[in-house]
Amino acid sequence: MSSLAIKDTKERNESEPFTWIKEYSDGTQELYMDDDIYESTSEINKTTISSTVFTYGFGFNPMNNLQIDLLGVFNSDASILDTDFYKSLQISFSLKFD
Repeated sequence: MSSLAIKDTKERNESEPFTWIKEYSDGTQELYMDDDIYESTSEINKTTISSTVFTYGFGFNPMNNLQIDLLGVFNSDASILDTDFYKSLQISFSLKFD
């Protein structure tokens, strides 16, 4: 299973408005200020790939509340006399509580 996420973030911490002073010949001044305006966008792309593997085998019920499963019997191409066959086997014990 693999997952890929891309996050692109830019953060502005400090900002000062654009300011200018206009001075006339008679000595009067006018102060002009433009506020900073920032637009923000966010984009997240996420891809997830998953798979399920099924394993087949044999199940035994020696008692009503116990099940023993021998899994992976059909997963190996090895002969029943080969040790690789036995290495690929899995065993499962399940207790049932009524």
